[in-house]
Amino acid sequence: MFSPTPRDRAITSEFWLLFAVMVLLGPDAVIGQIFVPSVAIPPQADLPVIQRSSAFGDLDNDGDLDLFAPIDGAATIADPLPVLRRNDGGNYADITLDVGLTVTDAIYTNNAIWFDYDRDGWLDVYVGSYWFCCIAGSPAGKAAHPTIRNRLYRNFQGTFFEDVTDIAGLDIRFDLIGGGTRGEMGAADFNNDGWSDIYLGAGDPGLSYVFLNDREGHFWEASGDFISIGVAPHAFDIGDVDNDGDLDIFQIAGIDTTLAAYLFHNVGEGQIDDVTIAAGLDDLPLSNNTDGGLIDVDNDGDLDVVIWGEDGVRLNDGDSNFDRPTTATSLPMVDGFLAFDDADADGDLDAVLYEHDDSQPVVYLNSTIGPGAREANAHWLQFDLTAVGDEGSGSVIGSDITVTTGGQTQRRVIRGARSVPQPNRGRHFGLGSWDSTDRIQISWPGGGSTILDGIRANQILEVSESSGRTDPTEPSVTPDQAQLSSPFPNPFADRVSLKIQLAVQMDARVEVFDVLGQNIITLLDARLLAGSHTLSWDGQRAGGARVADGVYLVRMEAGRRKFSQKILLLKR
Repeated sequence: MFSPTPRDRAITSEFWLLFAVMVLLGPDAVIGQIFVPSVAIPPQADLPVIQRSSAFGDLDNDGDLDLFAPIDGAATIADPLPVLRRNDGGNYADITLDVGLTVTDAIYTNNAIWFDYDRDGWLDVYVGSYWFCCIAGSPAGKAAHPTIRNRLYRNFQGTFFEDVTDIAGLDIRFDLIGGGTRGEMGAADFNNDGWSDIYLGAGDPGLSYVFLNDREGHFWEASGDFISIGVAPHAFDIGDVDNDGDLDIFQIAGIDTTLAAYLFHNVGEGQIDDVTIAAGLDDLPLSNNTDGGLIDVDNDGDLDVVIWGEDGVRLNDGDSNFDRPTTATSLPMVDGFLAFDDADADGDLDAVLYEHDDSQPVVYLNSTIGPGAREANAHWLQFDLTAVGDEGSGSVIGSDITVTTGGQTQRRVIRGARSVPQPNRGRHFGLGSWDSTDRIQISWPGGGSTILDGIRANQILEVSESSGRTDPTEPSVTPDQAQLSSPFPNPFADRVSLKIQLAVQMDARVEVFDVLGQNIITLLDARLLAGSHTLSWDGQRAGGARVADGVYLVRMEAGRRKFSQKILLLKR
């Protein structure tokens, strides 16, 4: 079930506080800048000490974000620190040993990502493990540990972690000294088969990898060590930069004076092409510990690059060429990390800078959208997703969203939050001049999907996976069958929902006809995964014209089966 949230409902008291501070700053504070410094936001209460590599995810499907906090050299066997912390009403309880992790598991941790690699409805954890530091009794206090490996832990219903590294084919020695890796990593569907794969950032040898999920619990290396960058990545993000339906990779790597930015285009099946120079990103102002990512700065419908530092914004021209904006840009470099969120609820993404010294985070408001701004008429859409698991609520990490407007399709993937619980970036779409969408498809982590047509812009759209769940009272589907459930509501005035159930992956086509047998609109013509899928029709023709009141026929062809349902449109 979905219900649009009007834009004015999203404007909270925090917005008015930010607005008041901007007024007090005066007009000089907003002239010539894309990101404008604003009021400091109080840090979230009761959070543990957070570092850049911390990963947030819902371990136990209770609806709040738990924390995997890698140690990164801060602990010893004699004095281990908690790694896994469960969020119990805002209090983070140490459950490291309770879920089956050992002291050794806790110590050798440098990075982590949450993702549901086996699609069982429970988030698993992949941990980067590298160690060449801080061992008492070794020369200079350091020692090599080439036997250490990155590890994949399978989550058993939020209660126990099983080490499945070897079974999954990931027992790999990435580094001759430290064993595993300490660069950035991420999980996303790189080959568009509906299953999460792994991108592994460079370790000390400077090699980066893509491992594809074979959908049977194993991973295989598809990248062929696609590039040697010599140093570990500092910033990393995933997004469809060229709007071709494949997820691309942006990363900044370096240490000391060896610095470089990279943009990798996904050319299919885990193969990556370095297009950094061609895209115009070889002159980014880099520094040690640089942070940044991919967001649609100006809501024009494509992803831009933002890093901190002078002149750190590059705007995508729609053809994967990144240009310097005419407006000056400046986000200060700090010893910390950079996050993005719509802090003032105006429909664009702002920058939030966090420092490691416990200073309050600082908001830099995005000034490109709104009255008098350069992109005053740029529209947007944000998503508030609710997934469903075996025990009720589930995690939306791994959800894949595509939005089509004017023949162009954008794609975002919901990834686990890094460093702080800032989930908004993957749920935000700029729509440019389009005031409504042609089609939205949300592919849920469990394999189902929800399809919506004709959604108006400039709102936060609430979508729940429950609208695509199979009702226990409905007929079961055998391997050679499909099911088109009764439309709801029927009669309808504004929009009718249609639920499809498939027992196996198959081609499906859904059309709406009038009583004369003329095609009004084709709602779906695609190959779908097994599971429940929800579509909707808003009573309009393919060209956007509203149809007259009356009886219409919904017809579905799935595999060798044909189904039909009558619907009645009655305007209010």
